[in-house]
Amino acid sequence: MGFLLLSWGSICMAHTAIRNSATLIALRLLLGVAEAGFTPVAFYYLSLVYPKFSLGLRIGIFSGMYSIAGAFAGLLAYGLMSIDSPVLHGWQIVFLLEGGLSVLMAFVTWACLPSDIGRAWFLNPVERQHATRRMARDLADAQEAVEYDDNGNVIHGIKHNKISMRDVVDVFTDWKKLLTIICNMLAVLVGH
Repeated sequence: MGFLLLSWGSICMAHTAIRNSATLIALRLLLGVAEAGFTPVAFYYLSLVYPKFSLGLRIGIFSGMYSIAGAFAGLLAYGLMSIDSPVLHGWQIVFLLEGGLSVLMAFVTWACLPSDIGRAWFLNPVERQHATRRMARDLADAQEAVEYDDNGNVIHGIKHNKISMRDVVDVFTDWKKLLTIICNMLAVLVGH
């Protein structure tokens, strides 16, 4: 996440140097590339620190932050655009501030977010141990105690759940899942 924030923020700040349409197009494409991975990586990170039974709520809260951010982004941009500077235009100030805050958050991310819950500096040893056990139990619940081969024969051991063709068909035939996918795609598109 830190790398994506640093990339996005740096590219955002580079917008202040735009002098022609080719540069604008190139920077906008690079900005999209840097932004595309943030939400999936954030969801993956959340899945490392929260068990499945509470993950949906956390992802919902995270996704809802886009709406709140969108509500205030327009007001912030309006205020920044009205700054009268002899050196920079208002739109340049917007890009510098948004990019600079993202770069700052990249360093905060590297400094504050642990790589896994067992290394969480903000938890005491007992809390870290509890969190690690909770995530191990959650992972164990996602596995089956028996594995089957292609012929249906039982193979002893632990089978890690993988996405099967049945899972893919299930997503594309369930209208609720399709509606969720469409709403998520539209939320991202409308936000930009």
